[in-house]
Amino acid sequence: MNRVIVACCILLCTSVWKISAQDYPFRRADLPVEERVEDLVRRMTLEEKIDLLAGYQDFYLHPCERLGIPAFKLADGPLGLASWGLFGKATAFPSALSLAASWNRDLAARVGDCYGQEWRARGIHFLLAPGVNTYRASKGARNFEYMGEDPYLSSEMVVPFIKGVQERGVIATVKHFAANDQEYDRYRVSSEVSERALREIYLPAFKAAVQKAGVKAVMTGYNLLNGVYCTENKYLIDILKKEWGFKGMLMSDWACTYSADKAANHGLDLEMGSNDWFVREKLLPLIEQGRYGGFTEPASKWDFLTARSWIRLFLFITRKPTEWHTRQPRRE
Repeated sequence: MNRVIVACCILLCTSVWKISAQDYPFRRADLPVEERVEDLVRRMTLEEKIDLLAGYQDFYLHPCERLGIPAFKLADGPLGLASWGLFGKATAFPSALSLAASWNRDLAARVGDCYGQEWRARGIHFLLAPGVNTYRASKGARNFEYMGEDPYLSSEMVVPFIKGVQERGVIATVKHFAANDQEYDRYRVSSEVSERALREIYLPAFKAAVQKAGVKAVMTGYNLLNGVYCTENKYLIDILKKEWGFKGMLMSDWACTYSADKAANHGLDLEMGSNDWFVREKLLPLIEQGRYGGFTEPASKWDFLTARSWIRLFLFITRKPTEWHTRQPRRE
């Protein structure tokens, strides 16, 4: 009898929680986004915010079950939906290099729309594409995933593609930021690039993705840039966030985060594929010692900048289907 009573109490409490959770202001689509962000940030504990900063079971983002935030799904990639067999068979799309060779913005928009539809149909929230690294080394093993060697062409083609994806309610992730020229020895190689070459050749497509397409996520490269890993390269990340005004999520490529303090303080928002650094055991001591600067000023330490980026994406993902499903591909 006691077990029955306890079970009934748990069921009742769960039902009450679900009802009250639905009434939280952050769930109200009629409220301004920033008001919803503020509400959700206030409701989360520091530990829950830290949990959002590392991936979960390879291709998922960490859930916050107490507030009803699910484990969002991510999937490669540049040639169609293919994340190591986790999501079954899918459409094989032509390579990004082939798409860029068409010089057809309208086609890029339609292909992006098809990607968005396929990801939505599978219930997957993040597209880990497009790739826009510049095709400079002929033996680069992933050149076919990128949009060619011309920064202007890449910039013009990536914008309608990203818009096509995101108008279906799927988050596009432009990658690999930046100067990711080769796969061989990619964990240790450093791309030595002058300021002029970086600005004129390597960065224009990323800049267009941020400022013209409004891409909501960026993925770093495995490589070092001028001797510093991209995941903790303050100079590179400052260009992205401070100069270009990027407000979305900057995630690492899989298992290429190499520190907690440098990566967190220099602007990385999400560690993927390793769960070694952006975890409670590593970040809580930094916070307690005053060595982590990821909080807004002059707000309290509970106000995570990185959590805000994550939450904006949560609100984008959870829009009502009517807000994205009936949209037509954008014509450029």
